[in-house]
Amino acid sequence: MKTLAKIRLLALAMCTLAACSDYQPNPTAPDPNPDPAPTTVDIAFCNGAQPRWVAFQDGDGQWARADPVLAGQLATFRHTFTSSRGAIATAREFADGLTTLSIQYATPAELTIAGDQRLDLCGVIADNTLLGTVAGIDTDEVAVVSSGRSTREATTVAEGSAFTLRQVGGPQELIATRLTRVDNDVFLTGIILRRGPELPDGATIPVLDFGSAEVIHPTSRVVTLAGSGVNGAVSFNGLRTAHSDNVIIHGSPSVTPSARQYFAVPDDRLAPGDVQFITATTNATNVNNIARSTTSYFRVPTARTLTFPELPHAPEISFASTAPTVRPRAHFDAQAAYDRVTGISYQQLQSTVVSVSMTPAYAAANAGGYDLVMPDLSGVAGFDSRWALHPGTTLLWTSSRIGGTLGLAPNVAPVDGDTRTIGTDAGFMTP
Repeated sequence: MKTLAKIRLLALAMCTLAACSDYQPNPTAPDPNPDPAPTTVDIAFCNGAQPRWVAFQDGDGQWARADPVLAGQLATFRHTFTSSRGAIATAREFADGLTTLSIQYATPAELTIAGDQRLDLCGVIADNTLLGTVAGIDTDEVAVVSSGRSTREATTVAEGSAFTLRQVGGPQELIATRLTRVDNDVFLTGIILRRGPELPDGATIPVLDFGSAEVIHPTSRVVTLAGSGVNGAVSFNGLRTAHSDNVIIHGSPSVTPSARQYFAVPDDRLAPGDVQFITATTNATNVNNIARSTTSYFRVPTARTLTFPELPHAPEISFASTAPTVRPRAHFDAQAAYDRVTGISYQQLQSTVVSVSMTPAYAAANAGGYDLVMPDLSGVAGFDSRWALHPGTTLLWTSSRIGGTLGLAPNVAPVDGDTRTIGTDAGFMTP
């Protein structure tokens, strides 16, 4: 089970970020919206971080490779659709040998979620190293310092209270939290939130002193978990700012009480655009391999209730073909709790991940509904068979069903009141 839980994270991440999907519909089935007005769609990626290969499908037509148009920091792939349904396939290769192939089926207007223009990928974030020290922490406390989108470090009195933040740059929101252990619990007892300009490489950050007037005293409220699977659920909460993504400021370990304490930044210390969040996740071992999470975004800390979505129904998985490459087929039924995207990822060894997903609008326009079939891309110009799945080797499959109001693009910015629910399942099979 540990191996399954560890590996499934990569497959789930690929499916969620790419919102990948695919369907190989019956070519004789009528289009429910025949002859719509042509729609031209631009899908942009940060130049230098764009996929190795991209192809589009218009309705039930042939797949066609697309080449990027480079302009400034963006690489844009353009396609004009004449059908109410469309698809994009993207392939990536990484330095460690990992390859990912993602297929996303959606309406033409929805396909823009396949793009990725996050600032850290567009080269806006500099590769700077910052040094600093923390004061005002005791032997039973730890300070956690975060900056930018990808750097975080903890320090204690025993370690000299020094820290190093790497791969940061640009305007900064630097967030430091002090965590105090009382008996077997950990409480958030102080927050330092600094907003400032970019610091040069090697700069020393002024001392973060938790005994100073700079410290923000966190607001404490109660979050209640509702729905099945509450026992054993973990929860955590954090803050998103203009220059920091998903900074965790406090978490609750796996415990049985449905009502638990959470700590947040007082709303009068937030800047416009800042948003806080609480996420609760059930333990995947509670119901076979099923795990569910629910997230609420907010600005004002109040007593809140997070309700877990219903259990995701297991997909029916088969194989459309196994030669020359393996083309899995997964059929899902519609579930109201998961009304954003349905997807499934397959991982072979540590080197190959293939993801397929579909939006509800696309499924509604299909006679087969959520029938996610890996297409045959072997005849498309530039396609490399190394990106596909091959017979004789076990597959780890991870299904992902997503609902809520939060958009699906990788660079989507949540706002006050947004929600997201996710239900996953996983298993092994050998073609």
